[in-house]
Amino acid sequence: RIFVFLTARYALLGLMAGNISGMAAIFLQEKYHLIGLDSTSYYLSFVPVYADVTSWLWVNAGTLVVAWVSSALPVGLVNRFSVRQNLQFR
Repeated sequence: RIFVFLTARYALLGLMAGNISGMAAIFLQEKYHLIGLDSTSYYLSFVPVYADVTSWLWVNAGTLVVAWVSSALPVGLVNRFSVRQNLQFR
């Protein structure tokens, strides 16, 4: 169980860091148009960005589910074996 909780903790910390940096990048692009486009080839002179809250929530939820499954499955497989059986010298 400790591995699953540690995975959830690290996943949440990673999500917070990713969300903060992603929102900062979106804010900077909206305000200062850091990523520009060639106006002769495109109709726009900069890359437009849009932050949709529902998509953001789905991506975060999917990331947490993937992190939980990727830690819970190996822990479940290891828990099927006893420590005594694994440490026994043959």
